[in-house]
Amino acid sequence: MLYGSFKIQESFDKDSVKIFNFLSQGEFLGVAMAGLPQPRYPTSAVANEDSTLLKIPIGFFFDRLMLIPEVRRKVNRQISERFLEFQNDICKSQKLAPYRIADFLLRLLDRQDSNKTYIQLPLTRLDIADRTGTQSETVIRILSQWTKLGWIRTVDHHIEILDPQALKEVESERPSRKTAPGTSDHPENV
Repeated sequence: MLYGSFKIQESFDKDSVKIFNFLSQGEFLGVAMAGLPQPRYPTSAVANEDSTLLKIPIGFFFDRLMLIPEVRRKVNRQISERFLEFQNDICKSQKLAPYRIADFLLRLLDRQDSNKTYIQLPLTRLDIADRTGTQSETVIRILSQWTKLGWIRTVDHHIEILDPQALKEVESERPSRKTAPGTSDHPENV
């Protein structure tokens, strides 16, 4: 992917979507299936914004590009990260919504090449809900609470993590030093 971002999703009907992953600049799209004799993609890639892809013929990819150690390491790392992401989702699927949302946002932040706190991928609240298996109303409520607490800021479909430690506390299910008025000592009880 040269520019932009995609969501990897499956549509069950016009109102029901499951987002499995987000891919952005520098990531390979379809690489996990490239080595199979007759790949059948179980999901769709949907552009999240204006995006540009470079289509590489499979023969050239394997005969030339995979001979370059840096490319081979990058491809292997991306496949491993996606597999780990899938396992992580299964293991954490029974956690409370705030935990899953905090975990998702922190993982997105960790995937970026920079140390910035601004998630470069544009996200809607519905995208976050579809990705974390929650209702959009729940996502709206949690993100609003975190915004009031000063943990995050949202601007034009982008999220800036102002207090990563607070989200790490939610993600690790530890009581937070900062709770919203009217909640228990656990910010995940929203």
